[in-house]
Amino acid sequence: MKTKHIARSASLQLSARICLALVCAAAVSAHANIITVTNTNDSGSGSLRQALADAHDGDTIDFDPALNGQTILLTTAELAIVKNVTISGPGANLLAVSRDQNAPGFRIFHVAPNHTVIIQGITITHGIDVTGAGIWNDHATLTVNSCAITGNSATDSKYAGGGILNDGFCCGLGSGPATLNVANSTISGNSANAGFGGGIMNLGLGFPATLAVSNSTITGNTARDQAGGGGIDTSSDGQAVATVANSTLSDNFGYAGIINDGELTIGNTILKAGARPTIIKVGFGHT
Repeated sequence: MKTKHIARSASLQLSARICLALVCAAAVSAHANIITVTNTNDSGSGSLRQALADAHDGDTIDFDPALNGQTILLTTAELAIVKNVTISGPGANLLAVSRDQNAPGFRIFHVAPNHTVIIQGITITHGIDVTGAGIWNDHATLTVNSCAITGNSATDSKYAGGGILNDGFCCGLGSGPATLNVANSTISGNSANAGFGGGIMNLGLGFPATLAVSNSTITGNTARDQAGGGGIDTSSDGQAVATVANSTLSDNFGYAGIINDGELTIGNTILKAGARPTIIKVGFGHT
């Protein structure tokens, strides 16, 4: 377990790597199909769910400008992403994907194992599930760019991940490494009601889990377990790595704002304690 700080040049390199990944993905997508979502329905023709079902690897899903200012309201189940696709919204302030608060609990997005996905330009909100209530990145590679992940709640008593679970856990249905890049985004007001990782849970137990956060704000998230990280929680058997650069982590509540049980690198980042004075804690429990 180690925590280190990096110089400005290193953090700029992280931002450059994330930007390069987005540019390369965009170049690939330029030769693929574009599927346009035309309504805010849960399912059926023109819906986001139908677009995900119709997509092929490399496709981009975008949204009719007429949907700006509206919310895609999910009433039945999570949106499963089982293709290598890009979901490209108009901006987090212009379009939201939300669970209907009168519906049974379910997460918003589930990225299936061994896929590569980009989600950009939307708000993801009101997910409720055992883990990964906003997004479950299930042994996959996910880039979240220019998004707002807010108001999601996970209920697992341990490895929860209210906003996002980056899942490299050995003993579930999926297998393989998990990689999560968060850029130009806000993760706020999410909760792990009984476990770890109110904002992000980076879980590298059995398989590697790599988290990179750049130019983002993680604020006002809560982990109610007394050993949990409110903003970011990295749990590991030596295979979890987290890097945070050019970002703000503030007012997250838990045993600490960040719990690090792996390798954590922080550069050019504002850190502000929440209700408890500890910002970074190395290791689980009261150690």
